[in-house]
Amino acid sequence: MARILLGRYCHSTPFLRSVPPTNTSHGWRGICIGKDLLEKQLSKVIGNGHQTSLWSEPWLSLETALAPMGPPTKETQFDTVATLISPTTKHWDREKIRQVLSELEQTILEIKVSTKGAEDTFVWLPTKNGVYSTKSGYYESIKKESLATLQCPLAISNFNWLGEVWNIQSSPKNKLLLWKAMKGALPTGENLRKRNIMTETRCPFCGEMETSEHLFIR
Repeated sequence: MARILLGRYCHSTPFLRSVPPTNTSHGWRGICIGKDLLEKQLSKVIGNGHQTSLWSEPWLSLETALAPMGPPTKETQFDTVATLISPTTKHWDREKIRQVLSELEQTILEIKVSTKGAEDTFVWLPTKNGVYSTKSGYYESIKKESLATLQCPLAISNFNWLGEVWNIQSSPKNKLLLWKAMKGALPTGENLRKRNIMTETRCPFCGEMETSEHLFIR
């Protein structure tokens, strides 16, 4: 299944850099939403350096997704990490590092490269073995939602659903509306943009970002 999907939607670009076409399936669009979570927690283990962009991919650390700060020079903008590795000794080329990334020399020298020419590989940082699991992905998404909760007063983690929503004296329709607003499930412009359904997500009356907080409070 993975080979079929990659062949259909990522035949010319890597998955993490691909953009869903306008006629993409609902399933593939849902998969692409998960790229935002993956990109922030992936790093590269350097083997021979040929599969990793010098400037645009994270490879400097196995604790955080860290890439060199640009902008790159015209001569090195398309280089891979392999340009910093000696083709004869298979170790880091100190002179080349000092020419391109002198401020990161010590950090780069601490990275062990493959002397047998192994390919570079992605690792999932939240797990010790570097392999993605549904459990670790779920916990990382919960952390992301917790951060959003702190930024949005409508989303309160310890909210009393039974007393404040389902037991109020109102119609079931109004209760459902309140529940959807609290859970971020209303088709507001913000939510439609996250799901790649709409590109124009501003309030038609005032031009601000259309969120539940904006519609019901502000």
